[in-house]
Amino acid sequence: MASPRLPQSLCTASRRMLSAKTKAQIGMNTRLPGGLPDFVEKWSPAAFRKVGVGLVAGSLLGVPLAYEGLVSILMPTMAGGFTALYWKVGLSDIASDHAIRKNFPFLCRIRYLMESIRPEIQQYLIESDDVAVPFSRHMRSVIYQRAKQAPDTRALGTRMDVYKEGYEWVNHSMFPVPIEQINTRVMIGGPACTQPYSASLLNISAMSYGALSGNAISALNLGAKEGGFYHNTGEGGISKFHLLGADVVWNVGTGYFACGTTGADGIRRFDPEMFKNNASRPEIKMIELKLSQGAKPAHGGILPKSKITPIIAEARGLGPPPWE
Repeated sequence: MASPRLPQSLCTASRRMLSAKTKAQIGMNTRLPGGLPDFVEKWSPAAFRKVGVGLVAGSLLGVPLAYEGLVSILMPTMAGGFTALYWKVGLSDIASDHAIRKNFPFLCRIRYLMESIRPEIQQYLIESDDVAVPFSRHMRSVIYQRAKQAPDTRALGTRMDVYKEGYEWVNHSMFPVPIEQINTRVMIGGPACTQPYSASLLNISAMSYGALSGNAISALNLGAKEGGFYHNTGEGGISKFHLLGADVVWNVGTGYFACGTTGADGIRRFDPEMFKNNASRPEIKMIELKLSQGAKPAHGGILPKSKITPIIAEARGLGPPPWE
């Protein structure tokens, strides 16, 4: 026996009542704090067009008012310019395949604007002086002040929270303990090595000239000379700033910088004679072969050709310009 069918109007009313009841139970009709403003949630291409029509009407209304001298001529001019920009940007957004631009024409540009200035807002308005990611503003300020030989101390003590968990400091010892003599160097090179090298346990790791300026490389090299440890060139070749007296570890990467040439086909190839000449320099104590790099396997860091200078080209053995 077939079940009786309810009238269509009763079924529709029941669905509407159930839908409203369900929405009320799950809180769909309740606006939660912290959500988007109503005009953003209700913004759409249709709302964009309505606002655009209103802007056009307002701009046209300003023309007779300016003609009568009731308002400045700048008002309808600026309103017309903004209206034209509004329509141009909004229509391009609607024609876009990007979901946010298509659904929120023109208004989405405010989001992109806020995203573009987010780092500045974070740094200047929100970030505190002791948030170390990776270095706090306090640390950077001390570095800048010392680099400029400006006072780097503040009166009336520190502003750091010295009672905060994790704060570290060094105290003077009331009863100092004699420090054992520890060998801070290690010999590199086995019995078959004709020129073994006694390396310090702490040294300057690889950072190329080009990634760092000539002044920075010079400072590192002179510091290594004074401290008695080696200076790794990085894979950017051997520059004149690496040859100021410190022990040098020559980093040879996949670009064969300072030991290779660029062929007519644009491919870098190993040059044994150039390698021999640079390896024979008295400053070169060891040679490090770089097979790959974790973040950029088999490529390493790439310096855009627009940043290549004659000194960088000389250090890397790139030859005369143009550099590709």
